[in-house]
Amino acid sequence: MTGIEWMIEAFGCSPETLCDKEALRGLFDVIVAEMHLRPVGKPVWHQFPETGGVTGIWLLQESHLAVHS
Repeated sequence: MTGIEWMIEAFGCSPETLCDKEALRGLFDVIVAEMHLRPVGKPVWHQFPETGGVTGIWLLQESHLAVHS
């Protein structure tokens, strides 16, 4: 995977899923496995109080995978 960058701005997503750190963690696992990406360490997650949003980042040999909800 050389020279590919994807930025996805998704609409119509379930607000409950976007606030569910475990669901997003599972999605990361699927993306990494299906795309044969090579993680460097473990992903880091932060669940925001009150607003319920989640930020996650996974450092990859290829670059990184991140989500901000």
